[in-house]
Amino acid sequence: MLLVLLPLAPVHVLADRAYDCDWLREHLATLNLILVSAHRSNRVKESSNDGRVLRRLGKRWKVERSISWLHSYRRVLTRYEKAVYRYEGFANLACAFMALSKLL
Repeated sequence: MLLVLLPLAPVHVLADRAYDCDWLREHLATLNLILVSAHRSNRVKESSNDGRVLRRLGKRWKVERSISWLHSYRRVLTRYEKAVYRYEGFANLACAFMALSKLL
């Protein structure tokens, strides 16, 4: 039997250029996380990211696009339900509708 161990927490945090600051990098480093964000042009300190890590920013648009599709469903965007399991059910239903619309 092959056992694959996956990390319990994410290793990289993908963020916009606005999150590029030293105190945030240091705080995330204490949590064993690496901040991946583009280097701001007005920063005095050199960039700590290399090109290989910055390629991950290109995949962030998929998550943002999926969230915007999910917000096209009004009941998910405006949370009317007080119970979490009902809201999660409507979010799952919206995801199913999105998947079906992409298949058809």
